[in-house]
Amino acid sequence: MKKALFILFVVMGLYYTNSYARERHIDPQENGCCEKHGRRKHSHHKPRYIISNNKVFFEGYEVEGASSINFTILKDGYAKDPWNVYYNGMKIQGASSLNFKVLKDGYSQDPWTVYFEGKKIEGASPLNFKVLRDGYAKDAWNTYYYGKKINTAP
Repeated sequence: MKKALFILFVVMGLYYTNSYARERHIDPQENGCCEKHGRRKHSHHKPRYIISNNKVFFEGYEVEGASSINFTILKDGYAKDPWNVYYNGMKIQGASSLNFKVLKDGYSQDPWTVYFEGKKIEGASPLNFKVLRDGYAKDAWNTYYYGKKINTAP
């Protein structure tokens, strides 16, 4: 009887664990990568920044040039210190730390530039840039899909 109850609890535990993973779109064989959205990381994936011994680390590697004083972890892999902005542990060249903001779905901006996953989107206007959904975004003149300008009908 004890063995039967033990087996029942083990089976139930495996079922609920697998059910929980499916609800969260987690594939245990893919180390938690979200199969629903393909291999692209999304906001529910939590890149790991940590400050230790007055240094900043991202997923185990030191973030070169990052100041541990006032280092701010934002979202979607973005972070900043008083002088620089970082995406997944890499410095974004030319980004303004003072007015930098993360929009959503990998898009971000400062007063002069729009970025997707830390890379500048050439020609995008930060004044009226808007993230739509499913990787799409637009400004007054163009539409973008995952940070790439796409042709649109007039």
